[in-house]
Amino acid sequence: MNILVLQDHLRNGGTERQAVLLARAFAGAGHHATLLTFRPGGALDFSPAPPRLSRAALQPFDTRLDWFAPGLRRASRRLAPDIVLCMGRMANCRAAALQRALPRAAVITTMRTGKELPRAYVRSLRASRHTVANSRAAARILAARHALPAEKITVIHNALVFPPAAADIPPAVPGVAGGPPADAAPRGTPSPALAAAAGPPAPPPASVSTSTFNLNSSRHPLRLRLGATPQTLVLLCVAMFRPEKNHRALLELAARLPRPAPPAHPAHPASLPISPISPISPISPIPRPTLPAAARADAERAFGLPADRQAADRQAKDRTPPCPAADIAFADETGPGEAVPDWQLWLAGDGPERAPCEAFAARLGLAGRVRFLGFQSDPSPLYQAADIALLASTRESLPNFLVESHAHGLPSVACATGGVAECGGLAVPPGDADAFLAALLPLMRDPARRARESARVAAHAREHFSPAVQTAAYLRLFERLLERHRRPDPR
Repeated sequence: MNILVLQDHLRNGGTERQAVLLARAFAGAGHHATLLTFRPGGALDFSPAPPRLSRAALQPFDTRLDWFAPGLRRASRRLAPDIVLCMGRMANCRAAALQRALPRAAVITTMRTGKELPRAYVRSLRASRHTVANSRAAARILAARHALPAEKITVIHNALVFPPAAADIPPAVPGVAGGPPADAAPRGTPSPALAAAAGPPAPPPASVSTSTFNLNSSRHPLRLRLGATPQTLVLLCVAMFRPEKNHRALLELAARLPRPAPPAHPAHPASLPISPISPISPISPIPRPTLPAAARADAERAFGLPADRQAADRQAKDRTPPCPAADIAFADETGPGEAVPDWQLWLAGDGPERAPCEAFAARLGLAGRVRFLGFQSDPSPLYQAADIALLASTRESLPNFLVESHAHGLPSVACATGGVAECGGLAVPPGDADAFLAALLPLMRDPARRARESARVAAHAREHFSPAVQTAAYLRLFERLLERHRRPDPR
């Protein structure tokens, strides 16, 4: 098959990671695939492309306009695809026009968002040959809100972008039937490259417990670099800093957690500065193409771009309105005798909400416990080093972060919005801070409970989010749609 994967820009988002993964997987399965974007470059762009995968962009230089797709229909006709898979809001808005321009192709829209859909997106859902939803919750929205017939919807969950190494996750908890031997390497043992970059780990204090239920490696160099002692519980969220990701609510929840004095660490006195994490990229980014100012202006006029491009961009985009943190009614803190270990909150990602969240964390007195780690092209070392995954999003479809963290054996607590519950972790009502803490605190206090939950979510991730299984599901759907279109009309 000749497969075209369409995306507006390869920014550092979950849908973009899925687009790159699927394009590579289709090519790896022996099909010719093209990953075509509106804008060139991006955090996830790559070069060189593997065999049978072509990479192209419509804009000759980055206009920074996500909606601007010059020559899309002409380029699509030239590629003559059998399948067009639209990924992301802007690409899906173009699906109706592409189906008209390519009547012999199967143009497939996707539903991977918890946001309201613009009218062009809804028109494309109805005009395209088929729609893939990445969660059952998204499929229900397509049927109930947009009246798509059930036979036109297929649910295919997100695939793991960063599957863990086989040694990273034990098949069961130690001490339970089927668990790993006592001398097995713990989850979170660093790769040789990461260990060399971070330097030798410091010896743990003599008082550190060696409970067999501690699946994480307390000696992971990343933990040491970020000031986490072997006894510290690391709470992790990997998400772009956008309003709907609701990092502010996570900070408010963190402010309610007990704050025990961190245990002394011989290698990390309180005054030791924390060095930033170096991104570990699996692909080589392509530099953004540039043009001299005069040539750029001529090209913009030739493409008919408006003089005030920023204003036009604001009008064209269906932007998400600012979304305040969940309305939290503060409850009594943890009672006496309910010990919570030392903890840190790691927030990995970047975006417009990062600076306000950093200031908010300082106002809450959390500067010593919250680490803002920036964009990480490969978050696997974070999954290996952390203990519990947290997500307080107000809108989701099926969050890659939860899928990835579960695959690495991290138990999770998240707000049950969209398809979050399908990821397999603990899901609580959105905006209910008391319920969130009621699910989180037992995990923090009880290593045995964490270990059981770790094994459970890891097994769920292996069963439901395997890249090979998800890729095969897409290819079976493509074959079925093409066969149906080739079949002569009985009338």
